[in-house]
Amino acid sequence: QGGIKNKILVVGVFKKQDIKKAVEYNIELTVDNDIRLHALLESVLPVSVHIAVNTGMNRLGFELQEVADIIKVIHKSKLNLVGIFTHFATADSDVTYFNYQLNNFEKALSATDMTQLLIHASNTSALKYSRAHYDMVRLGIGLYGYGDKELLPVMRIKSQVVAVHHIKAGQRVGYSNGYISDSDCYIAVIPMGYADGVRRGLARKVFVKIKNKPYLVVSNICMDMFMVKVDENIQVGDEVIVLDNADEWAEQLDTISYEILTGFNHNRFRIEVR
Repeated sequence: QGGIKNKILVVGVFKKQDIKKAVEYNIELTVDNDIRLHALLESVLPVSVHIAVNTGMNRLGFELQEVADIIKVIHKSKLNLVGIFTHFATADSDVTYFNYQLNNFEKALSATDMTQLLIHASNTSALKYSRAHYDMVRLGIGLYGYGDKELLPVMRIKSQVVAVHHIKAGQRVGYSNGYISDSDCYIAVIPMGYADGVRRGLARKVFVKIKNKPYLVVSNICMDMFMVKVDENIQVGDEVIVLDNADEWAEQLDTISYEILTGFNHNRFRIEVR
């Protein structure tokens, strides 16, 4: 509907009511188990499909020994088989298990003639292994500039100061008196909070940047605001760089940058592409 002419593949699951729409918009679907395969066959519609193969992640996909039979079934139907793929669990952490999965996938590929199919397996973390590139790769987190050391972050979260308070030593700031000032200082208010993706665990651990200078986030994060300890040079309306590198937040929260990046409520942001 947005005018995208390139092919679109849904790599996750679908419902029966999605099948007709997939044909209408020329969207390719993933078939990963008997239930969804039967739903496609019962629709008697010429859906373009990719077979998912479970090579060791044990999330989605047919088992290796099922692949040849599944292909035969699809070829006898109105379905249009256009691709086959798997997904790696440890391309970024365990090369031995990565090779185990890759070898399993190649066993599945050798089970029948794959010459007419798009073969794909590599996620961002597997980009460094050319053996896994096949016909195309699936860049997920790589589109944000993460998941491979050769990539650079492309997303920046910005806001602006909406209030500045001059407080005295001993005064308290925020819910549950989350910050008690040890000296006279200035507190700036930023209109973002945990409803937007600024996690509560970040308080007193991370810095934002205003006028190219880092300032510590203090007090507890509110639903749609947080407070920063600043100096007298900061004024209402000043731009705030809330996030430049998700790895820094991930380290403080003992998680991964993927969770940080996908945790932002994009409906509450104005998105600029440059």
